[in-house]
Amino acid sequence: MPDTNVTNSLLDLPLNAANQIFEKLEPMDRLRSRKVCRVLRAAMDKLGVRFDTIHFSMWMEKFELTLDGIEIIYTEAGGGGSRVIYNGQEKLILEHEAYTERAFKDLKIVWKHVSKLSIFNCTEDGCSCSTVPSFIDFLKSEERIYVKEIALVKFSFNAVISMFPHFNDLESIELISVGPINQFNRLTHLAQWKKAQSFCIYDSVFDSELIVQLFHFKCFTISRMTDFSTKIAVKIRDNLMRRNAFQSCNITFDKSTSNPVEIAKVFNCTGENEFRTEYYSNDINRYTIGLKSCNSKIAVFSARRC
Repeated sequence: MPDTNVTNSLLDLPLNAANQIFEKLEPMDRLRSRKVCRVLRAAMDKLGVRFDTIHFSMWMEKFELTLDGIEIIYTEAGGGGSRVIYNGQEKLILEHEAYTERAFKDLKIVWKHVSKLSIFNCTEDGCSCSTVPSFIDFLKSEERIYVKEIALVKFSFNAVISMFPHFNDLESIELISVGPINQFNRLTHLAQWKKAQSFCIYDSVFDSELIVQLFHFKCFTISRMTDFSTKIAVKIRDNLMRRNAFQSCNITFDKSTSNPVEIAKVFNCTGENEFRTEYYSNDINRYTIGLKSCNSKIAVFSARRC
């Protein structure tokens, strides 16, 4: 007779049936399942645990980790331990582990399962406190960090350059409110910069003389360029638009430093303050070229492969 005291577990199910159950788990539940046993860890890794975006925010006295809307806060507990708050409810107090260490360990686990990693520097005095340097030291302790898209927000440019070498296989780079960017050329020498395909820079003044450093990207966006001269327009026409890999660019600039009529002539069309035209590069690549005024001071130039 069969032993009626034996209790079947999830792992006793046929593999196809078990996988159908695993596929319905949310990403956080899949991460928890990985900790149960080696069999479940292998099953979860085979299925994959994917988050669309991870936000990691560093404050003076806390860290915040957001995973597709799930918020985890790490703060100091009494005696140097750590307090972990999950979606507004205190879940865990670790007496013998600093909150910085706990936050970094959890980030290390989840950044293997994300499409985009966004890191925010929310400290009051930038990098002068120990928070950002301790994070950079943590990155240095990791051999390879495979993240395809990264956004760095409100870091000094020195910090950006210190962090970049530790990320491998970057395809998309986004810099927001970083500066000053007078050391921009140091970034362009890094392998991560050369291999990436997309670049965006927001809320930082970008020197127009540096624009040629972006011409290897498929797509790029500049939200505040110092000027847009006919010289820049010619470089875009004769260099950038002749590259088969190039797809699109958007450049916001100060209208007082440009001449829309002369820019329009570069692309064989006429225009006053605005224009839109189709332009052929090498009689092969066809682009939509446009210049549009946002207000009395700001305009946007765009080029997009048809």
